[in-house]
This record gives sequence, structure tokens and C-alpha cells, in this order.
Amino acid sequence: MRTRLQVIQDIVDAVQTKVYLEIGVEEGVVFYRVKAPKKIAVDPQFLFQGRSKLRKNRLVNSLFYGNHEYFYEQTSNDFFKHHKQQFTTEKVDVALIDGLHTYAQVYIDIMNVLDILSPNGVMIIDDCNPPSAVVETPVVDSITEVWEKAKKGELAGWTGRWTGDVWKALVRLQSERNDLNIVTLDADYGMAVIVKGENKNNLGFTLAEIDKLTYSDLDTNRAKWLNLKDSDYLDEILPLLNKAK
Repeated sequence: MRTRLQVIQDIVDAVQTKVYLEIGVEEGVVFYRVKAPKKIAVDPQFLFQGRSKLRKNRLVNSLFYGNHEYFYEQTSNDFFKHHKQQFTTEKVDVALIDGLHTYAQVYIDIMNVLDILSPNGVMIIDDCNPPSAVVETPVVDSITEVWEKAKKGELAGWTGRWTGDVWKALVRLQSERNDLNIVTLDADYGMAVIVKGENKNNLGFTLAEIDKLTYSDLDTNRAKWLNLKDSDYLDEILPLLNKAK
């Protein structure tokens, strides 16, 4: 089974990526390891330490790393509000969306990335396949809400891992968009791969119906709603991404 980094790098290579965007970077565990000519990091609070923190310095980046990594310490909403114009001619080829794990924010991030994605570009949405209701615990504004519930003993079985209700964004996209092809790989905690193309898994939910869906509903309909595939299914996708170029 591929790791999260392997899935991302295999897609980056197949698409012959020139520009890679990552929303939700934190310590840079993935960002610094992904190999691409130009990489853009967006996070409201980078948690870099040591060399990683030094590498963020523009002068150090320029002298030692070819000035191909760009850092925006702000929310994704602010990033798109103030910097979307830079992608008028240079589009994003691969984007990893791994920011605030709420249905509402992930959907907004996806819509914003679609505006700057190259015609053959790929979006990867992390944490789409929560293994339990505790891991999926929805919040309004921040993971802090989950931590507070855990401290109070309100989340039985809490281990510190959290996906939120990211999966609802996939259900919505497959209900309202006919121009997006979505597959979720059973890797890590679910990695959705989104490309422009025919929606072959139309779900037909209304927004009101999606709002009422619960983890129990997902657990009963997981394979269909996520269009869930074994991680090895990526081997079938990669040649298609390569030919698209």
C-alpha cells in the first residue's frame, strides 16, 4: 500500500507538474519532501523547526534551494483573496488540500483551487475516509473544539487523529457537478483524487439532505459515496494523467 507521500509524488510525476500547491502544511512533513519545480505552501501558522524553519527564509531559499518554494502564512481564504491573480497565466498542476477539516471550508478550498487549476490538473483531498465517528467529529471553526471535547472525556476512543467531515464535500461535488471525476483511494485516511472530466458517480443529494447526513450514513454507504477504491487503483489512474499532457 502506498503512503500518502507516495500517492502525491506519483501523481505529481505523472502530471509532469510545474506548480504544486499545498493547503494545510503545518510542519512541512509532506511539503518539503514533494519534488516539483515550484511549490507553494499555505497555512495560517507554520510549525517549522530547525532547518525547515530556516529554509522558509527567502534569502536562504534563494541561495540554497533555487528560490522554488514560496510560503504564505495566512488562511487559505486570505491567500485566494489576495494572490489568486498570480495564477492568471501560470496555473497549478497539482494541489493538496489538507487544511481545516470541515465540510464548509474544504468545499470553499476546492472551489478556489478549481479557478486556478490547469486544464489537466489534479486535486488531492486528504482525510476523506474516517474510520470511526470519533475521528470524524465535526467542528465549526477549529480542531481546538475536538481537543476540548477530548479533555472533557466526551470522545470515547479518542487517539488524537482527526479527519472532520471532509467527506461531505465529496458527496456535494458528486451531487452538483457533472464536470468533475472523483475517486477516493483507500490510502492514509482516504485520499480523494479529483480531475476535470465526466462525473461517473452522480449522487443526487440536495444541500439540505447533505447537511443532515451523519457518520452513520457514511459508514453504511462508504464505498458508493466516496467512490472508494483500493490504493493500487492509482496504477490505473496514473497513465491517464500522463496521457493528458
